Amino acid sequence: MKTISELQTGTRFHMAEGAVTLTETTNLEVVNQVYRALAAMLPWSEIRRSDTSTVTTAGTANYDWPDDLVFLDVTALEIQNGDDQNFYRQIFPPPDEWELANARRRRTQAVPDYYVRFATAVVNRFELAPAPKYGGKIVRITGIIEPPLLEGTNSQTLFLQRTADDALEHMIASTFYYRDGFPQAGEIEMNKALTIFQQLFGKERVPVELLKGLVVRKE
Repeated sequence: MKTISELQTGTRFHMAEGAVTLTETTNLEVVNQVYRALAAMLPWSEIRRSDTSTVTTAGTANYDWPDDLVFLDVTALEIQNGDDQNFYRQIFPPPDEWELANARRRRTQAVPDYYVRFATAVVNRFELAPAPKYGGKIVRITGIIEPPLLEGTNSQTLFLQRTADDALEHMIASTFYYRDGFPQAGEIEMNKALTIFQQLFGKERVPVELLKGLVVRKE
């Protein structure tokens, strides 16, 4: 968990450029783009989160999607089973609209058959079909979140390993080098980041082509 200030110190060192300011508006946007891309690209355990803020109302099918966490990928949606000691049971998206329509016509169940996401105006919502039989049951949503924006100098990344932040510094430096028309220097910094990521996740999971897609390249 490095702060923007610490990332800036590392980036300046890697670029031998003491004037780089990561909190400058354009630079900060670039930093956040690289940070989000890295978070989405690799299986970081620290950005796998669960939300349990939704509680059912008996016979009610539609609920607001929780907005405390921004999910890049929902890996599970579960509900407490009122017919089985409130153990969580997973609910899946419907295979098609026909099956969803059939599920909507069924009687209420302790564990609905399906869930589907939708939006009303600008409000993100989700539907349980058929509607849940019991009220007061917790819906647990688990997935990979989008990390919050890095903003001021004291903003911290979500990475647990400072080694991961070291790699982020190399990727930021690489991006700036490519942007400024120094592709060879950008390649060197990207390869340094690649070495770290391959140590953390294995070579098979982090091919060089994966990182090349994260920087704006000027060939």
